[in-house]
Amino acid sequence: MTLLSQKYLPSDSSTPDIADIGDVAGYTHLLLMLSRIPADNPAAPDPRELAMAIRRWSDSIRSHMPHYAPEHLGRAIECYDISHRLGYNERPDKRYIDQYRRRYFDSWARGNDRINESDIYAMVSRKAAATPDDIDSRQFSAFYDIRERWMKQLRYNTVFAETTPVENYHRLSLVMQENLRPWFRFDQRSRKRQWAESNTVADLRSLDTPTLLSYKGFNLSLWPSVNPDAERNRASDTAIARELATRPDLNRYERLSFTAYTLSDSINDKKLTTQGDIISQFT
Repeated sequence: MTLLSQKYLPSDSSTPDIADIGDVAGYTHLLLMLSRIPADNPAAPDPRELAMAIRRWSDSIRSHMPHYAPEHLGRAIECYDISHRLGYNERPDKRYIDQYRRRYFDSWARGNDRINESDIYAMVSRKAAATPDDIDSRQFSAFYDIRERWMKQLRYNTVFAETTPVENYHRLSLVMQENLRPWFRFDQRSRKRQWAESNTVADLRSLDTPTLLSYKGFNLSLWPSVNPDAERNRASDTAIARELATRPDLNRYERLSFTAYTLSDSINDKKLTTQGDIISQFT
């Protein structure tokens, strides 16, 4: 067992709170980042140990799924999906996932304002990409209506001004990756550049932590349609991750995941090569 896995994989004495959706999201992200550290690096977690930890984590999320508040189901589903795929190397049971998607959607449709439009849009668009012939008609209708309203707003604006900065960046990150030719037939690329320029910030410290998290997704969505330079986009993403790793109001495990992210980036660039180098980044 390496020092890294000894310190950050779940143990009987130190396990994230499965009932806390912040811990669930943060720890899932951390495990994902640890899995991306190259296996041939001496500081990488043992692959079998890591896979076992991820499987246990996935099983824990599944067991607790019935107990999450409706507004937390979107994140819980996503974390379960990711951890199951990583740990078991297969998709989770579709019928199990779909029943909680319906519960999440129904809560939003009944007026739960703690679920954002972008959350529903993201959920349905992911489902459509994976299984386009198996989408709930009510969910697709809501997705269609949301998209039409968003496109009308973006025809005359470069931001979603009526909502929060967090929601604005999340919406933009979703539409940046889409083919918008039906709405912007001749100027899709220039429109996306305008939206990017209007929403890019020079000083990351000016954004509060929830907004910076959403901004990270927005920045990633700019490649390749707006920013075709992959290295430049990765450098921007790494800078955002470094800033997030310093935020004391971020969930501990989420903060560690961004440390692991910048760590894996440094390993890939051969800046950190020994276990001592790597452990020092976490302490």
